[in-house]
Amino acid sequence: MIPLKVKCVTNHSGSYIHRFYDTSPISPSGNFIVVTKLPYENQRPVPGDEAEVQVVEINSNQVVFSFKTKAWDTQLGCQAQWGASDSVLLFNAMGDNWVPHGIKANIFSKEILKLDFTVYMASNDGEYILSPNLMKIGQVQLGYGIRTPFDNQRKHAGAPKDDGLFITSVVDGSTRLLLPLSKLYKLFLNDNPKYDPEKGSLYGFHAKWSPNDQKIMFIARWKFEGEKHTDNFLFTFDKDGTNIKLAITPARWKGGHHPNWCNDSEHIVMNLMYKQKSIFSKADLFLEKVARKFQVRYFSHFQKLLFSKIKFDGSEIVPISKKYYGSGHPSMCFNDRYLLSDAYPNEIVANSNGTVPLRLLDTQKDTLDVLIELETRPDFNGVSNEWRIDPHPAFSRQFDRVIFNAKKDGSRKVFIMDLKVNENFKKND
Repeated sequence: MIPLKVKCVTNHSGSYIHRFYDTSPISPSGNFIVVTKLPYENQRPVPGDEAEVQVVEINSNQVVFSFKTKAWDTQLGCQAQWGASDSVLLFNAMGDNWVPHGIKANIFSKEILKLDFTVYMASNDGEYILSPNLMKIGQVQLGYGIRTPFDNQRKHAGAPKDDGLFITSVVDGSTRLLLPLSKLYKLFLNDNPKYDPEKGSLYGFHAKWSPNDQKIMFIARWKFEGEKHTDNFLFTFDKDGTNIKLAITPARWKGGHHPNWCNDSEHIVMNLMYKQKSIFSKADLFLEKVARKFQVRYFSHFQKLLFSKIKFDGSEIVPISKKYYGSGHPSMCFNDRYLLSDAYPNEIVANSNGTVPLRLLDTQKDTLDVLIELETRPDFNGVSNEWRIDPHPAFSRQFDRVIFNAKKDGSRKVFIMDLKVNENFKKND
C-alpha cells in the first residue's frame, strides 16, 4: 500500500457525500469543495426533509456557502457540482407542487438563478446541463433522483415522446428536450417483441458528457412490468442529439456496471463480465448468487469481471487488463494510462473484514497499487441498499487529487487524497 496524504474535509457533525465519480467536487480554482450534508442516514428518506449544499474552503475546512434543499436522494445528494468557475455552483431545489428544478448560485455574491429543469451533469466548459427526469429515476434505481410524495405515480408506459434527455443552458436557464425516449425506442427497441410498450417502460438514467463536450453517453433502462429486473442500454450520440449509436446492448451489459468516458472522448471504460463455458458453470453461478444473498463470500470460477475499453459506437470491446479483476466505479487519467476504481464490499477484490480498496491500475505496465482501504459498511442499508456508502472516487481537474466518500466515526464523510506526494504516480514516466 502506498502512503498518501489524506484529509477529511467534512470534520463537522453530520453525514456528507460528494456527488459522483464522473464530476470533480473540487472547484476550478482548486480552493473549494462542494458536498451535500444529508439530514440523516439511519431511516428511509422522507419527501420534504431538507439536505444542505455546503461549499467548504479546503485549507481552513470552513463552510463559506450553504443552501437547504428538499430535492435530494441518498446516493448523489442534490447533484451539487461546479460550472465554469468558482462563482458558478449548480444543484437542485424543490419548486412548487413538488416539481424540482436546478439552481445556479454564485457562492460569493449569493445571487441565485432558478433553472427551468433539473441538474444531473454539467458540461466541462460549464455551458450546458444534461438531465433525465429525476422524478422518475426511482422507478429503475433508488438513490439517484429526487424524492417526492408522488414517486409511485411517476410512471409511464412504453417510451413517451415528451420524456427523455433534457439539456439546459447555464447562461439563461432555458431547457429543451434533446433526445426523446420515443426516438430511442423506434431506432433500437421497436423490432424486438421483448420490449412490448404495453408490458414495460423505458426510463432515462445516467447522462454523461465526454471530456471534450462533443459526445454524450446516455443510459436508458427498460423496466418490465411487475418485475425488478431491468435491461440496460448504453447509447452515445453527438452533442446535438444526432449520430446515435447503441454501444452496449443489454445482453453484453449483463453482469457489468458503471461505464464512464475515457479522456480521449472516443472510448468508454466499464466493468464487463467475461464468462468461460463449462458444464459446471450454471451451477457455479447459481451458488454464487445464493452466497451473495446470504452475504457469504463465494465467487464463481467461470466468470470474471474485467475493466474494459469500449469504442463509443460499440465496434470494439477489449479488456484493459486480463490480470486484474474489475470493480466499483472506474475512471481514467493522464491520457488514459491510469485507471482508478473503488469496490463494493461483495466484490472479490474487497476484504473479508468488509473494507474496500481504492486501486490504481497502470495500464501501460499492467501493475496495480492499492492506495488505501476504506470502511464503507453503513449501519442502515435501506430497503433496497440505497443507503450503501459508495466511495465514488473522483479525480480533481488536474488529476493531482482524489476525492472519495467513506465511513468515519459512525457516519459518512468526504475525504481528499493528495496524489502529488506519490512518486510512483507521474504523468510522464
